[in-house]
Amino acid sequence: MMDRSAPSQWPYGVIVGVGVAVLDVFSKSFLGEIALDSADGSVGFAPLLELVAVDEGGAGGQALLAGLVGATLAVLVLLSRAPARSIAVGLGFVLGGLLGKFLDRWDDGAAIDILRLGAGPPVSLADMSFGVGVVVLASAGLRRRRRRG
Repeated sequence: MMDRSAPSQWPYGVIVGVGVAVLDVFSKSFLGEIALDSADGSVGFAPLLELVAVDEGGAGGQALLAGLVGATLAVLVLLSRAPARSIAVGLGFVLGGLLGKFLDRWDDGAAIDILRLGAGPPVSLADMSFGVGVVVLASAGLRRRRRRG
């Protein structure tokens, strides 16, 4: 049960989520243009880092947008009940990924991936945000479990 006298943690998650979504949009606007301006659609920055502009595809249409909205609402409900700052931040990263995907699909009808790490598939900051959120949530869950047991 959540202690009502404890300060609310949801603002941390909202700040992280909105920050990730804004960075995702701006990175695609700025870095995507650099990649598109190159002759082959990619620019190497380091041996394992390359800027690319790859259309993820627009499959799903309105149903996908509705799913993203539903998932965003579910994360916001969980965020409103976050018992610890680390859980709110982890949920904030997931929220940022959802908002980034939603804004891409709403604006362009498809998501654009701009970074390729090594030989892996291209990803966006929104994609990476999901992974970071899961790691933060798992870490927070393990810490809470150790404290109890």
